[in-house]
Amino acid sequence: MSYCTVQQLIDLFGEDTVYTAADRDHDDVLDTDALNLRLDTATSEVNAYLRPHYSALLPLDPVPPVIVEATGTIALYKLSHTAGVVTEEERKRYEDTITFLSKLASGQAQLDIDVPEGEPGAGQIKGGTILDEDNPERLFTRKRTQGLL
Repeated sequence: MSYCTVQQLIDLFGEDTVYTAADRDHDDVLDTDALNLRLDTATSEVNAYLRPHYSALLPLDPVPPVIVEATGTIALYKLSHTAGVVTEEERKRYEDTITFLSKLASGQAQLDIDVPEGEPGAGQIKGGTILDEDNPERLFTRKRTQGLL
């Protein structure tokens, strides 16, 4: 299941932009195989960024609008790049999307969705911090071992 459909891609970026990137043989017909491949690949890429904090929810359903747009942005950029028609605006939008997804992966940003209880669980790492660590009291502390040496 792709997080962005061809119609959503057209709605987001305009018919002319999508046709420029995905009409490979210039016959005014979209190459739907190439489009769907790129949308599926972009979905996998988005999932890779989401997995550290949203693994219990993958694949996302319903898909938050920000993820639809991120998936579409990645797919369009890669289609345009392959077709040799990538614009500076598409490149910048793609870079901004990757930055946002990186923040999701590191825990600096969060999706507005409910994460099931226990996700992330005890001892899991989020943003470099161990969460809800449930360890027994330490036996050997400085105070307890003072004077043993």
